[in-house]
Amino acid sequence: MNLNWEALTKKQQKIAIVVTILAILQVVLLGYFMLKNPGESAGHARKELYELQRQLSDAKDIILLKTRVEKELQNSIESLEKMAVYAPSVSDRYAWAYEYVSRRSAQAGVMIDGLQEEMSVAPTTDGGAEATPYEVSILTRCGYNELVRFLWYLEAGNPLIVVKELTIDRSSDDSETHGVRIVVQWPPSFNIEKENK
Repeated sequence: MNLNWEALTKKQQKIAIVVTILAILQVVLLGYFMLKNPGESAGHARKELYELQRQLSDAKDIILLKTRVEKELQNSIESLEKMAVYAPSVSDRYAWAYEYVSRRSAQAGVMIDGLQEEMSVAPTTDGGAEATPYEVSILTRCGYNELVRFLWYLEAGNPLIVVKELTIDRSSDDSETHGVRIVVQWPPSFNIEKENK
């Protein structure tokens, strides 16, 4: 299309110049924004990609930590299950404790004069009952060496037992043997809850 510049009026020439300048300006601005925006869009996309990669890495770390914690929890549950045989069961704990103490006293060569439960349940602040450590008192007469041997057999045979109190009555006429009261304690019975899978 040929445009005859001389045939145009001055007003038409001015309009043509303005339109041409606007067209050139529009092309320049379009080119500028097209070149600038992809860079900005790419930079923004790159930032989002880095953030997503960081979040993915954090999620992987959390999953690994969760797996490690679950494995340690399972190991702890297995360890507790192995220890449960050393704690008296709720249903027959006096009989269990009597049998245990009797076997250990026989090993040590000490005669038991009596075995008595000390406490079983303590009230909680909310009015319910909370299991407390199970305690029994052992009454015996023995010498120092027999007492040491008896205490060693009590503790060596059960990793959960605690000798809470030891009282020696020295008022006896016999200098070789004394009346002894030993209070031993076990933790409450184990209630191990497993996660249902």
